[in-house]
Amino acid sequence: MLNVDILTGMLLITGVIMLVVVTRIITPLIHELGHAIPALLFSKEEVEVFVGSYAHPGTHFGFKLGRLHLFFRFKIQHLYAGLCRHAEVQGYPQSLWIVLGGPLASLLFAVLMAVWIVHYPLGDYGMLVLAVLLISSIWDFLVNIIPSSQPIQMGNGGYVFNDGYRLREIWQSGQQYETLQQARQAAFAEGNQSAISHLEALPQNEQLSRSARIELARMLVQENRIPEAAEHFNAVYTDLSRIKVRDYDLFGDIHYGLNNIREALEAWNKYLHIHFQDWKVINKRARALIDLGYPDAAAKEIASSLHFNNQTNTGALLNRVRIGMQEGTLVQVQEDLLQLRQMDEDDPQMHLYYGFYYEKIGNTPDAEFHYRKAKETGTKYHGIDLKIEEMRIQNGR
Repeated sequence: MLNVDILTGMLLITGVIMLVVVTRIITPLIHELGHAIPALLFSKEEVEVFVGSYAHPGTHFGFKLGRLHLFFRFKIQHLYAGLCRHAEVQGYPQSLWIVLGGPLASLLFAVLMAVWIVHYPLGDYGMLVLAVLLISSIWDFLVNIIPSSQPIQMGNGGYVFNDGYRLREIWQSGQQYETLQQARQAAFAEGNQSAISHLEALPQNEQLSRSARIELARMLVQENRIPEAAEHFNAVYTDLSRIKVRDYDLFGDIHYGLNNIREALEAWNKYLHIHFQDWKVINKRARALIDLGYPDAAAKEIASSLHFNNQTNTGALLNRVRIGMQEGTLVQVQEDLLQLRQMDEDDPQMHLYYGFYYEKIGNTPDAEFHYRKAKETGTKYHGIDLKIEEMRIQNGR
């Protein structure tokens, strides 16, 4: 028979573990509600709160309270996780209060627990519960209020930063933060060129903040205005040895745009050393390896990227199509192109490679059709007009 003291100890340990698990649901929820309540006040959109995940897909228990959606996922290894997702709000003060609301909620709850412990003792077990809640709330406050440049990967592959980092970004940007938010909204609704116009409209004597410059550089890269992007990046990082890990992705994009393929690959390697699950940047590394003539190494990168995302990963499939066209594995090319077409009927790169494929097998009418579709949907391939003209002549028109 088990000794009574041993049995009591085992039950106590089990109870403490269960208490910690329950506490790690309660205090992150309080923290995220601290973000959610001002978000509900300052916007008319729905607000989502996740406890136990960073909005990762999977089994969640959830319910809705008006515009507030609450989602819970119970996994021991993710008891620290929590996220409030909301629409962008207009205004510097509103953004500041939403970000600050989470740490304030954790701090106020910790103060409440401390007052309760000091002035209203509840006995040994009650005090244990209050103490665990106090420690958990202090933990939530500290890990969020201390700025960290280590990004948090969300379920959709994007990244967010902790509250302290975002507070610092808002503070350093000052009134430019509102312009930056407007630019982000313009990029989503109208495209990068509109967003660039927002940022470039700032007075010439008003120095752009670090965040605004990096955001502008990203948009300029996407618009293929690489020298301008490099200028803004170099203005932020006058000492290239101090580049933050998360900005090595952009650094690689700029080098790639300047045709410095090996330097781009080196930058993406540094980024992926930390963010090894970023399938989009893995695809960039695969593309660089193809450019350098290493299809086998690129194929391994493509397989890795598809491992992290095999549902919407058009970049990996396009890279594999490119290898297949070079090596003549046209059956695989055809399968990948069909999958790409099912993902996005209007993807210009998909139409471009369909044109290459049909031209390679001698089907010039379909090749011309897809080259024209690639042009209509906005391909950046410089030789598209020449390809269309070649197919038109071969088709006797």
